[in-house]
Parts: sequence; C-alpha cells; structure tokens
Amino acid sequence: MHKAIPYAQKSLTNFISSRMLVRQSEEVGLIMYGTTGTKNRLNDSDPDDYAFVTVVEELRCPDLSALITVATMPAGQGHADWVDALMVAADAFISAKAERPMLAKPPVRFVLVSDLASRIGKVENLEDVLSGPQSLTTALNEHKVTLEVVLLDLGPQADDAAHANRLFNLQWLEKLLEGVKHEQRSAHEPADLLHLFRFKDVANIAQYSGPLSLGGLMNIRVKAAKKVHSEQFPSTTSYSEQSNRPDATHSVQRQYEYKLPSNADEEVPVEQLKRGFRYGSQIVPMDEGDRVHLGYFPGEKALELMGFVEAARVPAHRYIEQAWVALADKDFDQSGRALAALVQALDRLGYAAILRFVPRLLKGAGSVHICAGTPLPATDSHPDALLLQPLPFREDIRDEAQFTTFSGQDPRLSDLDAVDLLIDAMDMTSSGYERLRPEDTLDPLLQRFVGHMAALAIDRDTPVPPPSEDPWVSTVLEQRWDAMPAAQGALAAVAERFPVASAPAATKRAVEPAANGEARPGNEAQPMAVDGAIADSLVFDPLAAPASRVEAVGTSAPVEDFEALLQHGQADKAFRELPVVVFTLVDTSIAGRNYDKAMRCVSALRGASVKAEESKKEEVKPEEDDFAGMD
Repeated sequence: MHKAIPYAQKSLTNFISSRMLVRQSEEVGLIMYGTTGTKNRLNDSDPDDYAFVTVVEELRCPDLSALITVATMPAGQGHADWVDALMVAADAFISAKAERPMLAKPPVRFVLVSDLASRIGKVENLEDVLSGPQSLTTALNEHKVTLEVVLLDLGPQADDAAHANRLFNLQWLEKLLEGVKHEQRSAHEPADLLHLFRFKDVANIAQYSGPLSLGGLMNIRVKAAKKVHSEQFPSTTSYSEQSNRPDATHSVQRQYEYKLPSNADEEVPVEQLKRGFRYGSQIVPMDEGDRVHLGYFPGEKALELMGFVEAARVPAHRYIEQAWVALADKDFDQSGRALAALVQALDRLGYAAILRFVPRLLKGAGSVHICAGTPLPATDSHPDALLLQPLPFREDIRDEAQFTTFSGQDPRLSDLDAVDLLIDAMDMTSSGYERLRPEDTLDPLLQRFVGHMAALAIDRDTPVPPPSEDPWVSTVLEQRWDAMPAAQGALAAVAERFPVASAPAATKRAVEPAANGEARPGNEAQPMAVDGAIADSLVFDPLAAPASRVEAVGTSAPVEDFEALLQHGQADKAFRELPVVVFTLVDTSIAGRNYDKAMRCVSALRGASVKAEESKKEEVKPEEDDFAGMD
C-alpha cells in the first residue's frame, strides 16, 4: 500500500476540502492500520490487542488541522489487519454517538480502502468476531452503517505470499459482507484512489411521481428522477476583511442605484422601474406575470405518451438536455409489470416512445418537454426503466456546418485492416476493466479546484499548480500510453497508410496591418497543402460572413483587440473599452498573474494616445502659404 499512499492522501485532502466547502456539518474520521505506532481506545484497554491501528482524526467536522494532518501522514511499518481497523472504527463511532446522539441520523458510511495483503492476525474466534451476537456485523447493522469496500489490486510486483494473504482475507470479507449493507469497488492501480470520493453526495429524489398516461385509457404509475445532472463549481461571494472580531461573518450587503444616462445626479426610484424588451426602435414593457402566463398550463404535472418512432430516427446528437429515468412505482400493483412490458417491447422492436413531460410547475406554468423515451432493460442494479431524453425544437437545431471537403472516398481493404488493428490496440477495456468509466471517474477540473482550495486555506500564497503536475489531469485528460503499449505502433502504421499533410492553423483574426503599414508576422494567409499539392480552395464556405472581425476589446488578447479597433476606424470604442478591461484584469487577478497583461494594456493605451494627440496637432498646424501676402 505504500505506493498508493500519496494518491490516497490527495483523495482524502480533496474529500475534506469538499466537505468544508459544501457540507460543513458533516463529520469525518480517519483511521489507519499498519502504522508505526498505536493510538485507539481498544488498545488502551488491552495493550495486546489492536496494535498498530491509529485513530488519525477523531470523528468531527473537519477543519484546517485535519487538512494538515492528512497531508503529512507518513507511511507506517507496523502489522495490522482490516478486521482490527473496522473494530476500532466501530468503537470510535459508537463512543462518539453516545456523546452526540444526533450522529444516529443516517447515512453513516465506513469506507475500507485496502489491498488485503496483510493477513488477519488472530483467526481464533474470528467467526464470532465477524458474525456472532456481539459481532462486527451486529454493530454495523444496529447503527445502520453502510460498509463501502475499495479493493486495491496488488500489482505486478506482489509475491505469492501477498496473493495468498489476499485470497484468505477475501474469504472472510465475503462472510462479513453477506450480513451487512455494503458497496464494493475495485481500484486497479494506485491512481484509481484519486476517484474515491465525489465532490458531494446528492440524494436523487423523485421529482415527478404520477401516471404515465397511455391515451387517457391506461395509467402506469411511475416515479422519475434525474439520471444525469452536471455538477457545478461553487460560486464566489463578496466579503470584507475589515472586522477583526472572532465571530465576524465578513459578509457585505449589496445595494443598487439606478440613474438616467442624461442626468447622473438624479436617482430613479426602484418602484418606477419596469421590465421590457427592445422591439425595433421602441421598448415594449412586459411584466413578470404576463411572461408566466405565456407558459404552458397543464394544470398538474404530467407524463403522457404521444406515440412511437424507430429509435434510429432519434440520433443521439438530438438529445439536448440532461436525462431523466422513469421507474415503476412499487406502491401500485401491476405498474411494474406494465412498464416492464413496454420497455421490453421497445427494446425488442428497436423503437422509442415520444412523450410529453411536465416534471414541475413554476407559478402554475409547466416546464414542458417533448421527450424520447428509450428503453433501459433490467440489470442486477435496476429494474426495467425508461430513459427520458428531452428533444430539441427546430429553433434549437443548428444547420450542418458548411465546409468544403472531399467527395466520398472508399478505403481499401488493407486500410480497414490497419484501422481495425488500431482500434484493438487502443481498446480501453483490454485490461479487463473499462478505463474512464463515468461511474468511476471524477471530474478532474472540479477536483483540481477543490485541491487548490485546500492549499489556499493552509497558505494563501500558494500558486496554482500547472496542469502537468496535477494527477487528476494526467490520469484522466491526458493520453495514457503506458496503459496501451501497442497503441503507438498501430498509430504509426495508420499514419504511414494515410500521409495527410498538416493544414496551417486557422488564425483567430484576419490579416491586419501593423502600425508601420506592414503585415504582422504569422497572420499571412497560407495556401492549404493536400497530399503534397497546393489547394487553392478555401477551407470555409466563401459565402460565410468573416468571423475574424473584432467587435470589442476582450480580456484574452486586449492589446490586439484594441489595435484592431483602431485600424477599423473605431477609435472612440477602443479608447473607451481598454481602460475598463485594465480594471477588470486587475480586479480578477489571482496572485498578480494578470498584472503584466494590464501593464501592456496601459502602455498600448498611452502610446496610442500620444500618436492621436500628435495627429491632431498636425491637422491644425497652419501652412506657411496660407499667410502669404498678409501683414
């Protein structure tokens, strides 16, 4: 396990950090077994038992000290086993619950992470310890504890003794799991421990509970809940550090003042403000009540069958929003059988149901969707169900991109063979498990954010680590050639069969003259090379409007945007917007990273101002001939 400890530390650090962000009242404890020393209540009672098991963090709401403890915990050299660790965990929880009865509220989870290479030390009376009247099983069930087991593979360097110990431990672990509520997962390599804990656990409650109406003649009682929902990053809040009181919340109140552009000294009362839409040259008012009444009023939530289509007529790219899943309501007889018949028939015939779905009512108006109901046949983890995918309307669909391209070309049989070998070589399930399986893979950017929050909480001057040093980025977003040893050879073979020349990178902006009238280097239009020849055809549709025109000064390349606006005769706009961007860069800068860009903006603004001033002087300078013949 020693090689896995750095990954476990990062995972635990992010877990504690996420709880401090979104679950401040959730209590967390940490116990390690196989440590060099011993620290637990059971060992205090009997020094011969439960040695080398350490309660690293007592069960409590985590804070900065917990972050520091986890980040600095060392690898141990003692011998202990998973049974001792679980017994110590159960004792610690029961003791804490006796002091704080509110801990009885579920859910309560014990997470055991181990490779099971350390053999159980005491096998006498082990049956009674695991499943007897005063056993671990009884304690876990009595206190409604869910045991989550994460088994780490031993790895290629493990010897026969380690494998034998693991097999022995697995036999006893299976006996324990037979009697308790549990979940079991595998970590095939140490880096998989990075994905132990989600950012937050959200109870997936039914947001629709009612009938699936079939033409008004038959109702199947179902419950529908979100199948997938994008996790959002926490948002920042404004605060003040002026107060030094220990109980200060540092929160601030925001107030708005509304004024007329023509008279900045006159304040417009809030009650005189109205909402409206710009409609040509006028503004048409519309209050919020009218907007609500423009919605759909079904009277109640609804899920109604409208018909069936071949599933192939609803391609996956037509699915516009996040999916729902509808399951039969177990409280109603025959609903399960009726929904199962519908799901299995759709699956067998290759059809999808089209349904009108109103999952919720907003001030009486319904949030209505036209959904494709695709079948989800029953598995070990769920019964027959319908996957509800909201479909787009015509306004939501974009036309096919208009690119000039080659006409259809049929590959040779040898070409197909080469690509077949590439697919086999890059098969992400060839190792016996699926890499990047969504159910096992955390969002690397969200984890990167949470980890940096923990570092900032400990040291406010901590710089943002480069992506190349982030284990979540390197294991999820970057190519893992070590997991596919034959891939590069197969790729080389395909590249040799299809010698496609690289096209020049598309430029962000059109070619613009520099201040001295010469073209800027790197922006010249280049002909496109195809198979060694020069192609005169354009990459994009020539009738398409140019997308390279600069419309405003942005924060990504403000100096270039500023100069482009000047070149296009929009000096007033350029001089008005660049100072605003300077303040934005400074205000949003983290650890001064935007200061250099802001200084370049100031320098460009000053230089352009000087040139503009000189240009004005030259325009008003009188010519000598204008005064000829005058006294």
